[in-house]
Amino acid sequence: MSNLKKHNDIDQLYEEDVYYSELKEKYICPVCGKGFQSEKGAKNHKDRRNCFNAVSLFKNTLTENKMFRIYKTFLDKGTYVSRYENVSIKNFRKEPVYKPLAKFVHFCYKNKISSMEEYFYFIYYSNKTYSVKNTLEKGITNKWLRKFRKWLKENPELIDSDRFIEANYNKLKKDANFLIRSLQRSDVSLFRLMDYIDIEEVPMHKQQLKDLKEVINEFKESSK
Repeated sequence: MSNLKKHNDIDQLYEEDVYYSELKEKYICPVCGKGFQSEKGAKNHKDRRNCFNAVSLFKNTLTENKMFRIYKTFLDKGTYVSRYENVSIKNFRKEPVYKPLAKFVHFCYKNKISSMEEYFYFIYYSNKTYSVKNTLEKGITNKWLRKFRKWLKENPELIDSDRFIEANYNKLKKDANFLIRSLQRSDVSLFRLMDYIDIEEVPMHKQQLKDLKEVINEFKESSK
C-alpha cells in the first residue's frame, strides 16, 4: 500500500467555490465539473459532498485498506451481502458500499475514532434499521458521534484505555488540553486513567480545571 492520504482529503476537494463558466453559461461544481443553471443549485450540489470519485481518491492507500477490513467484518458478521463470490479489493471497489464507507472512515479519522467497527455497530443496533447504508450515513453526523461518546462513558470497560495510555502516557501527564480532550472524546476511561496518573499533578490553568471538572462529572454521572 502507498502512504496514507491525509484524512482531510475530502475537505480539501470542496474548499474551492463554485464558479460561473461564460463558455457553458452555467455555474460549475469544482469537484465533478457538473453544470447548473443557478448558483444556488451548484452550491447545494457541492454542499452535499457526494460527487467526488472515491476510488480515485482512496485507491491503493492505507485508508482504503482500513475500509476493506471493515467491509470484510460486515461480510463475516452477515451485515452486508456482497454481489461477488470472490472477496477482493478489486471487487470491493465496485461495491455500492465503497463510497459511503470512504466517507465514514474519513469522518472517523477526522474525529479520532479509533474503534470504527464498534462505532458502526453501536449505531447499527441502536438505530434498529439494520441497514448498512443508513448506518454509514448516520455515522458521519455529530449527533451520533455524541451519542457514541456518551455510551462509552457509560460503558468504560469497552474503551481500550490501557492501549491509549501506553501510547500517550507522557503527553497525558504534561498536556492538560490533550488530557481533557481525550476524556471528552472517550479515548480513555477516567477511572482507568487515574490508575496511572495523578490528575491533580497535571499543570492546569483556571479554565482547564473547569473543563476537567465538567468531564469528570460526565463520567461520574454516566457510571451511576
